[in-house]
Amino acid sequence: VAAAKVMDDMLLESGVTLYYGQSVVAAEREGDKIGSILISTKTGLKKLRAKLYIDCTGDGDIAAFAGCEYEKGSADGNLQSCSLCFLVANVNMEAYNNMPNQHAANPDSIIYDIVKSDKYPLITEAHFCLNPIGDGVVGFNAGHVYADNTNPEETTKALIEGRKLAAELHRALKELLPEVFGKSHIVLTAPALGVRETRRIIGDYVLTFDDYFERRSFEDEIGRNNYYIDVHRSADEIKNKSHEKEANIHRYSDGESHGIPYRSLIARDCDNLLLAGRCISTDRPVQGSTRVMPTSLVTGEAAGLAASMAAKADGLVRNVDINAMRDTLKKRGAYIK
Repeated sequence: VAAAKVMDDMLLESGVTLYYGQSVVAAEREGDKIGSILISTKTGLKKLRAKLYIDCTGDGDIAAFAGCEYEKGSADGNLQSCSLCFLVANVNMEAYNNMPNQHAANPDSIIYDIVKSDKYPLITEAHFCLNPIGDGVVGFNAGHVYADNTNPEETTKALIEGRKLAAELHRALKELLPEVFGKSHIVLTAPALGVRETRRIIGDYVLTFDDYFERRSFEDEIGRNNYYIDVHRSADEIKNKSHEKEANIHRYSDGESHGIPYRSLIARDCDNLLLAGRCISTDRPVQGSTRVMPTSLVTGEAAGLAASMAAKADGLVRNVDINAMRDTLKKRGAYIK
């Protein structure tokens, strides 16, 4: 909440006109540029025109609506699983802090007993992350649901299944760890599905697994990433026991990282469109690494700065002075080689 308020204040002080809770539904091309976008509002469709655009939709909606080329999932159409996060309150924090680590990385975690039990049929795999976020409140990123978030019917079904899964997991915790969760209750399931993968927009440069593996740096890099390759399997991949996670094979050592080039933030098919977040230009394994929040913050800051610089000039994202942009990012504390 505090961060959101700070960002609200910064945006309003900068003269930004905000439209919260609205969705982009179309992008209109004017040659090699996007001329305008359409958003859906309570008063109907509204056209917005800008000198340039940044696609931070996660799903690459603006780029896709503008006809930009993209890839989605694996070659055979599999997408990483999703999760619906939730909050549990009135947890006994003294007992919580004294219990063994329950993360799924611990082979003795209670989640393995839950998966083996026939009392909890919805819980079939041990994806289980939990962290205290306040006095008596624990946040959960646990369980998997399956959806293509570009398909509204699938997203709706996944949200319904996610709430059922959260309820069953909470019931299991109350029964198996009563001293910790016995008097607790679910206070919130996330308002949006936790989506790990949909579209990857093809950019001027596609960041590859070789770049990740070789810890490459780039002359135009705008930040670094050191998160591991974390590709959550789809329902088909779990069923067929294929695509085992590469995470434990390709983790970095302390201090290691790879660069993210500015070119991976530029949609190849458009002169005034930048990308940030999980839809930037990468191959599938690397997207399993760059999709996470810290890297999204890195690409978001760089895209915002580049857009500001381009807007003051000719509006063309490829004409931005890369060295000046990198210097500014460094002065702001960005880690760039």
